[in-house]
Amino acid sequence: MSHLLLDSELKGKVSNIGLLFKDKNIKTIQQLDLVMLTHSWRKYNWPEVWNDVKPKKEFEFAEGITVNGKAFNTKNKIMPNATLNIVAKSVEILGMFIAQTDLDGRFTIPDFNFNGKTNVVFNAYNYKDKPLNVKVRLDQKRAKPPIVLFNSSSLKQDNEIEDYRANSLARRRMRTRLETDGVTQLDEAVVTEKKKKKSRNQTPSALGMDADATIYTEDHIAMQTVLDLLRLFAGVTVNGNRVSIRNGGTPLFVLDGIPVSNGNSRPGGGFGSFGNPDPAPSQIATMDTYTVERVEILKGPRAAMWGSRGSNGVILIYTKRGEGQTYNPIISPSFTISGHAVEKEFYSPKYDVKIDAHDTADYRATLYWNPSVTTDKEGNATIEFFNSDTAKEIQLSIEGLSPDGIPGTYLETIGESE
Repeated sequence: MSHLLLDSELKGKVSNIGLLFKDKNIKTIQQLDLVMLTHSWRKYNWPEVWNDVKPKKEFEFAEGITVNGKAFNTKNKIMPNATLNIVAKSVEILGMFIAQTDLDGRFTIPDFNFNGKTNVVFNAYNYKDKPLNVKVRLDQKRAKPPIVLFNSSSLKQDNEIEDYRANSLARRRMRTRLETDGVTQLDEAVVTEKKKKKSRNQTPSALGMDADATIYTEDHIAMQTVLDLLRLFAGVTVNGNRVSIRNGGTPLFVLDGIPVSNGNSRPGGGFGSFGNPDPAPSQIATMDTYTVERVEILKGPRAAMWGSRGSNGVILIYTKRGEGQTYNPIISPSFTISGHAVEKEFYSPKYDVKIDAHDTADYRATLYWNPSVTTDKEGNATIEFFNSDTAKEIQLSIEGLSPDGIPGTYLETIGESE
């Protein structure tokens, strides 16, 4: 907290800066004010402060990662005023964004809060919601590393360094032994080769999501059109060229991962005249099954990832590859973006169950670390951990933020040294 609120803003050196934050006594506050008078207050432009003139921010407040880029057509010309639908997937987290390109073809995705490697797919539409071929070029992030402000110095060999080396070696050996905690040792086993069963899906499912129901054309060769296949799904009603799932509105039709519409209303629209859903897109209504591999249905939570357009369900149609297909898939570029660093779990041995590895002496220096402890509505939280075999004192350090962003720290030593 002292670094966040004071030390990072000072030009001079202050000894024992933590003492200026130890309490709220008048003497401590006066000492803090004297430090500010000699090191910090003097850099303020007081006429601007009195007139409430706020200086320009060097860095904008960031609520998440910002992804910027530029959209082009197949002739590498900028694509202005185009709507980009972006689907992102990181592990089991799915998200959708809508971005609009400006006159220079540039777009921005704000608050891109995903962890680790994230797969991103871009789909483009014109003002009539017609799918467009699009090429995307993302801006490269070039962060400058901070300047090192400390001078390196060689350590003198003394008893403390030798003790540290000895304890460090003991800790490494202990960790190696404890890493086998929870591992079951098997007797000798003979591994035989087993042929992996080939998936029926020539085309991978959109975003790797399992469907609520799937029908393959090879199992229903008598069906000649896609609408005929849709009649085989339970809960799907086909009336002419109007399709509904569980008597809902117009579902979202997705062809090879690209949403398509009938040109009159957005996919996932409501009811047409006389209480009927809008007609299915002509591209779907007239499509034969000879070029179709399978049809999938998404309902409820699985359809929710497509946003409001999937509120009435999603019908996904996958065409065959390399078998005379008449449909030319729209170019939809995909990228792998590095999101926030994945939070790593701090390992702490559990001695409640006796195992052979626990016979090794415990020399841990850090007994417990948790970066995301949240208190309840009363401000209380409970943590549990096992002590080491050598610790006579335990130093407890707590750093936190209030819901309003106010920082706080607490430092206490428990136990008595010999």
